[in-house]
Amino acid sequence: MLNKYYLIIGSSSGFGRVLTEFLISKGEQVIATVRDLTTVPFKASKQLIYKNVDLFNKKSITNFLNDLKNENYQIKGVIHNAGVIHFGNILNTPIERFREIFQINLFGHLEILINIFPNLAKNNGNIIFVSSDDGLVSSAGTVSYSMTKFAMEALAEGLSDEITNIAKVYLIEPGYFKTKIYQNSKFVGSINTGIDEIDRNNKLLEETTLDRITEEKLSEGELQTYDNFLTAVNKILFENPEDLRWLISTKEETKNLIANLMDRIFLINKNALNPLSSEELLGLVEFSQHL
Repeated sequence: MLNKYYLIIGSSSGFGRVLTEFLISKGEQVIATVRDLTTVPFKASKQLIYKNVDLFNKKSITNFLNDLKNENYQIKGVIHNAGVIHFGNILNTPIERFREIFQINLFGHLEILINIFPNLAKNNGNIIFVSSDDGLVSSAGTVSYSMTKFAMEALAEGLSDEITNIAKVYLIEPGYFKTKIYQNSKFVGSINTGIDEIDRNNKLLEETTLDRITEEKLSEGELQTYDNFLTAVNKILFENPEDLRWLISTKEETKNLIANLMDRIFLINKNALNPLSSEELLGLVEFSQHL
């Protein structure tokens, strides 16, 4: 009987590293991808296989997929975790930077998923996308990142409907976590618009963001926060719940997020051609509580 593996895309630090350690502790076998095989966080073994893949490199993805096929690895679940973030205002960000972040945060993952899905389906495997609360609400300065996470949310929702009788799809939406995604972020090749106010705001954003990262000395993460993350992962992987979305945030983050989403709903309704009455909106809220 062939061994079955969980495949973690992006495992060198942050959520990916914690997920790897968690699954190993559960006795599961793991294939974990990293961009640099010389800096893996744990020692490789029969239980833990590291594979090199750079989501920004087409050849690297192709080689990785060929390797999975040639070795006949059986995939029982895939966790799409790898991602990068760029700080900067939209108009000060070169278009190449948008293409880069979409390739790493979305298209690279999608290419891998499309190719491994027959293997995954054969083994009754499920799919987890590590998204973000930034995939629900976009904020100035990190719009390129939010764009990729909004797209990931749409991908997960649509895919869940398309494969509903074949595999389950889950979205994990973390709030603020101290992971290396912030340390690894950069203002790369910012451009000036020639409009003083916009360029000045972008420069201020750069300075304040980098100062915050330096001052906080962002570490691998906070154990209690990761415990909350792993509680959700454990439920998803080993209980197969029906719910698609899993928001992992503080009470204050949840409050602010829900308030923002409610404001969006009311604004949509306000300017709709056929708006709902206040009573109808409240009725929808009451109805949704029973879903």
